[in-house]
Amino acid sequence: MKKTLLGLLLSTSLLTVGAVSVSATVTDNGDGTQTISGENSAKVEINGTIGASNTDPGGGLPETDDSWINVTVPTTTTFGARSGAAGATLLSPTYTVKNNSGRGVAVGYTTITGSTSSAGLNLNLAPTAGSNAQVVATPIALVTNDTLQTTAKNLANLGPVTSSTAADGGTFTYEYTGSVTKAVDTVTPLTYEMTLSFKALTKGATIDVPTN
Repeated sequence: MKKTLLGLLLSTSLLTVGAVSVSATVTDNGDGTQTISGENSAKVEINGTIGASNTDPGGGLPETDDSWINVTVPTTTTFGARSGAAGATLLSPTYTVKNNSGRGVAVGYTTITGSTSSAGLNLNLAPTAGSNAQVVATPIALVTNDTLQTTAKNLANLGPVTSSTAADGGTFTYEYTGSVTKAVDTVTPLTYEMTLSFKALTKGATIDVPTN
């Protein structure tokens, strides 16, 4: 009789343990993810934009993607020396770079290629911040004593436009400065090609002064 009772008690205990279940839960983690527990499926919201515009801050393009870049830059630029004498300074027109994008854009100097000179040429790009922009504190050396400077440098951070119809994107201007250290007896044409780089910033990014 005692053995039979013990057996019944054990059987009841096992049945009770087998009946325990886990409740199904969907937990919003508050960081753009959800945890599914006790379920065999999940619902994931999909948001998209067709015909997205990079001039619209709400354009729907992937953050930091190159598709956000919309910048106006000069096509051809010039500089010249005041004379052919040793120590003559360089002068140039003023050029403008403007951000038309709904995201801020970081502008960098990548490299320069082109002519070789024997005039001891020193050529710099000297930027000045306009509205909604920050630029490096010192000019960028492009050519130093006839040597092309090919080390990439940060140049400017430009703020975004506030709407697709606004024209308040960040701008900066620049001019070429420098000098020649040797006398030049004849007119010496020089041709260079400068490469600038662009990087889209995240929405709401602070427009800081770039450093090198």
